[in-house]
Amino acid sequence: MGVRNQKLSKVGKKVLFIGDGGEPAALAECLVDDDMRVIPHVHPLSLSLGVLGRHLGYFRLALFAVRHRKQFDGILIWQQFVALYYCLLRTLIPGARSTPIILYYIIYKKSSNKLVNWAKHQVMRAMVNSRHMAVVYFMSRSDYLYEETDPSKRKLLVYCPFNSDYIERNSALIGTVGQFYFSGGASNRNYSQIRQLAELMPDSQFSVAGLPAVHSVFKPCPPNVKLHIDVYGDAFEDLVLRSRAVIIPLADPMVTSGQMVVLAAMQAGKAVFITRNDFIDDWVGRDRAAGFLYEYESLEQLTHILRTITDAELAASGERARKFFLEHNDEKTIYRSFAEQLRIVLMNGEGSPPLSAKNV
Repeated sequence: MGVRNQKLSKVGKKVLFIGDGGEPAALAECLVDDDMRVIPHVHPLSLSLGVLGRHLGYFRLALFAVRHRKQFDGILIWQQFVALYYCLLRTLIPGARSTPIILYYIIYKKSSNKLVNWAKHQVMRAMVNSRHMAVVYFMSRSDYLYEETDPSKRKLLVYCPFNSDYIERNSALIGTVGQFYFSGGASNRNYSQIRQLAELMPDSQFSVAGLPAVHSVFKPCPPNVKLHIDVYGDAFEDLVLRSRAVIIPLADPMVTSGQMVVLAAMQAGKAVFITRNDFIDDWVGRDRAAGFLYEYESLEQLTHILRTITDAELAASGERARKFFLEHNDEKTIYRSFAEQLRIVLMNGEGSPPLSAKNV
């Protein structure tokens, strides 16, 4: 969806919604009574494109936003690297007008290379504190950039939108206890734990969905592990639906990761086992999720839990997960928060506190 051939209104505020995801129509609905118009330019970028392909897509989105920024009063960017490229390109393509940006969302992951990490940290910190950046959404206070971001800009978002039509269409599988434990995702995963777990539990079955590089972790692959490479969308959610439970082994517990997989598991009525981390309290809340989201400190602890938990207990946990999902997963919450911030930034409105974000 683009704006090249659209005739823009000469009245009211115009907001560019740009990125690789999101629902601009949902934001427009939240702003229906305001003097604001949402113009979408959304291009999904699959993980199957690879890192280089995705970043080329982010760059193109950023270039579009920079070239057309004078047409808009504000820009909502749905992807941190689109925002990063936007800020870098803006220094090369200067303009008199400073268009305020709302960024959803920041997850800063450190690089193992010290020099690369230093450079990445410098440019990301400069981006979030740029004079063009009006609002920056974070998923957790524990993010490495959170404390270095101007408190007036940062917002803590405790909601991540997800709702799968595929899972709902296959409702007969919701809440069932399948034959294998499932672990999937491309970012911040320590799949060596799944290999060790499979070796410790030879009578249990495991399925892993990841990028091609996961082959190197499972070489040679234990006989009770099945690898799925470059599996996305319905095929990924089908694995969640058919699993006994979902396991998310985090490489760095400080990096907010796995929300979409957890939400898919909750919608599918599955228990989740995840490395103890620093973001669950900010995101879901340990007390609220205690009945279906289990954190483990070590591989030994996880092994003990999986060896002793019964099918009846897994089913009961899955039922609680599904109930929590249905009660708390309002997809419009995040867009109401965006709308509130746009009113404040563009209309100088007093407004009420955002529904799903906190200034902290």
